[in-house]
Amino acid sequence: MEGHVPHVSLMTEISYFTDILFAFFLGASIGWERAMSGKDAGIRTFGFICTGSCVFTIISELLYVDSSRMIANIIMGISFVAGGVIWRSLETGGSTHGLTTAASLWLTAGIGIMVGSHFYALSLCVTVLALVVLHVPYTQFWKKYFALHD
Repeated sequence: MEGHVPHVSLMTEISYFTDILFAFFLGASIGWERAMSGKDAGIRTFGFICTGSCVFTIISELLYVDSSRMIANIIMGISFVAGGVIWRSLETGGSTHGLTTAASLWLTAGIGIMVGSHFYALSLCVTVLALVVLHVPYTQFWKKYFALHD
C-alpha cells in the first residue's frame, strides 16, 4: 500500500542509522578535502548533502514510494544548490569559479543515494575516486609533469 508507514524493528532502525552515519562520513571526507583546498563548502555542507540524500532515499524505501521520483527530486534540489556556488569574477577577467565544488556537491548527493540504496562498496569506491581526482592536481608530480591549470 503506497504511502503507508510501516512498523520497523529497532534493529532495522539501527541498520538505517549506520547507513546515515556512513553517508555522513563519506560526504564529510569529500568536504574535508574541499575545506583543505580553501573552499567555502566544507565538511558540514558535504556531510549534510550526502546524509540528506541518504535519508530521503531511505524514506522512499520505507514508505514504498517510487524511488526514482525521489531520486530525481534529490538531483534537482542539489542541482539548484550547486548552481548557487558557481560565480563569475569580474576582478579576474570574467573567469568562472566554483565549478569543481558544484560538481563535487552533485556527486556527493549521488553517493548519499547509493548508501541509502545499500550500494556500500560502490559508494566507497566513488568517494575514493572523487578524493583522488580532487587531490591529484595539487600534487608536485602533477604540477611538474602535466602543468594543469584548473
